[in-house]
Parts: sequence; C-alpha cells; structure tokens
Amino acid sequence: MFDSFPFSKLETFKFSLLIHPFVYKKITKDDCEKLLTTKGDFVVDLGDSDELYLYIRCNGSTINLFKIKLCVLENPHRIGFSFGDKEFTSLPSLTAHFLKHRFHFNDDKMRLKSAIYRNSLIGSFGYGTVMRFNDGQKSFVRSLNSRFTTNLSLCSKILEELILLKHEYICEVRDYDICERGDKLPAIVVVRHECCLQNLQEFFSTNTEIFPAHQYIFWFYQIATAVSFLREHGITCKMLSLQSCLLDHQNKIKLTDFWSELDESVNFWWLPKKLFTIDSGFSEEVFERKDSWRNVPPEVLVGHPWTEQSFMWTYALLFHQILIHGKRPNRVRYSSLIDFLNAGAKDDVISFPKESAPTTLTNFLIECLQSDSDNRPLFTESLNIINLHYSRCKIVNFFNRF
Repeated sequence: MFDSFPFSKLETFKFSLLIHPFVYKKITKDDCEKLLTTKGDFVVDLGDSDELYLYIRCNGSTINLFKIKLCVLENPHRIGFSFGDKEFTSLPSLTAHFLKHRFHFNDDKMRLKSAIYRNSLIGSFGYGTVMRFNDGQKSFVRSLNSRFTTNLSLCSKILEELILLKHEYICEVRDYDICERGDKLPAIVVVRHECCLQNLQEFFSTNTEIFPAHQYIFWFYQIATAVSFLREHGITCKMLSLQSCLLDHQNKIKLTDFWSELDESVNFWWLPKKLFTIDSGFSEEVFERKDSWRNVPPEVLVGHPWTEQSFMWTYALLFHQILIHGKRPNRVRYSSLIDFLNAGAKDDVISFPKESAPTTLTNFLIECLQSDSDNRPLFTESLNIINLHYSRCKIVNFFNRF
C-alpha cells in the first residue's frame, strides 16, 4: 500500500483517515504493547486492502485485532465503515458508538474506553508526512484540509498553477490525486510535494545555540525572495510560521503552506473547522494545531479584512520567531484566542535578542509589528533592507575565506 503516486482511489481515501489522531499508517505488535496499557485502550491501523485494523487491549496482557470493513453506504450514498452488524458514515462515529455501547467477542462483552493518539499535530493546511515510494524517491505527501477542497474545480485549477511554479526557495508541488466521496461531501485531495528534511520549529528544538548574524540574514533573504516570487504569481503567504519553513540538506529554506488568492478560504485558515458534530465524539479540531491565531495580525482577529499591512505583520513575526528560535510563542501570556480578545486584543511589545541581527533590521521589524496597521512599512521596503544586509554578508563571507 502507498507504493507509488498517484495513489489508487482506495489508498487516497485511507490516507485521508490519518487526519484522525487515533489512526496509524502502520503499527506493529510491539508498538501496540507499549501504547495500549489499560483495558479498553485502542488504536486503528490503515490495514490492508478494504479493511482497517482495530487493536484493543482486552483482559490482562491480551491485545486483540478486529477488522473494520470499508463499504459503500446506500443512504447517504458515500464510503462508510462496517463493524459487526452495524454501518457508520465516519470512523469517529464508529468509535464514538462503541465508547458508549458494548460489542461481543468470544462470549465476552467489550467496549472501547480510550483512544491512544499519535504524537504529532495537523497543520492548518492539512495532515502531511514524508513517504518513500518504490522508485526510491521521498516526497512530502499531504491531505488538504477540507476547507480548501469544497470547491473542487477551483482547487484543481490552483494546484495545476502551483505545479508550474519553480523557485529555489519554495517547496515545489509535484502532483496531486483526487477521491470524490459522494453525498456532496468535500473531495479528498492528496498533494505530493518536494521532500525536505524538517521544518524550522523541529530544527530549533535540537539546535538551541545562537547562530552568527549572517545565518539569520541568509534565511531572511531566502524567505523574502520566495515570498516576492509567490506574490508576483498571485499566491498569498498568509500562513507563514516556523512550521511552513522547511529545510533542505543544506539548511536552506523551502517555503510551503501557500495558496492562491482566488480562494477566499485562505482568509480564514486560522479558524478551527469542525468536520464532525459533537455527537460523533471527535472533530478535526481535536487534532489540529490550536495556536495558529498567534501568527495572525490583531486587526484580523477582531474582524478586519487582510490587507498588505496585515501581511507585513505576519511576515515580520516570522522573522522574530526565527531570531528567538521559537522558544517563546507570540502572545504567550494568553492560553487561547478568547483570552487574548477578552484582554482587548493588544499585543505585548516585542523585543529582539541583542546581536542576533543588525539594529537597522530589527528596528524595521518592530515597525512592522506595531498595532497601528496604517503605519507599517511596505513589503518593497523590507526587500531593500534585507537585500542590503544580504549583500554585505556575502562580501564578508567571501573575505573570511582568505
């Protein structure tokens, strides 16, 4: 399964199930022994063919495997899930049912108690993971958030345009696959990207030392160059974060998480979107990053539209997070968006580490992060400043070789 891309329709559907935190792509018996510690603990594995595997710890040391069949439901007409003598429209509704009701096994009655979640989060753009295919190539493969696939014709058009974009500092879109689910549900769209090693957040978790100033300047230049290229092609970069900055084997940035301005859904990317009702027991929000609002300008959070000045705030905040290695999330004093709004949606004054970057640059970033959006500088000004410091760093590095 998942040996080549594009996936089969069945593989595309099964890959999309990884949006649920209790679903694993391939789990071993040893993994189950470690994860399932208490009677009723369970996980779901993608299994083989048209089956999923439900692993549940039963009595004592016993872990049993049950099969969940994929099926085509008649009413509503869509792909569903069959377990025992019951059919369900979604995997969360199946698990929610057996959290409340028992099922029979070897003359015993069993009930699910606790789903064991994977130790990872879904970004606002959708679930993604690195995969190796039979041709030996690695790719980053992502199932798009359903908010971007509701209008399938627009989504396909945007992806076709993104495939044509080639740039040294963007994570290129290679191809994509579509699986329509029926019953007027948003289609499943799986996208294959160029493969990178890790994102900046992951990199900083193991590289805590402060780097020479030129390293930050080089990263800023790579981001600014990529953003400039994308903006020229009508591609918005509202989802900028440490997670959207991928690194290649040379630690050069490859920007990802960008989308066309033709799709208004991108204006609300930071809002959690529930895929299932509360009655189902789980929602997309459960496993989605809940801190995306920290990277959104204050005026947007209170209802104002995105503007050029709003972009400059997000752009500058990314540079600030790079300089502090993501050690302190923005608005760290507030545990949630509601807390921030209740406090008047006023950001704290942001400071920069000394000697991490030239003062002229950090002062410029402070201007970009001011609460009065009308007084924020323009993107072209940032390009001028970053290009100036980048040229200086290249000259210094050249002479340092001798």
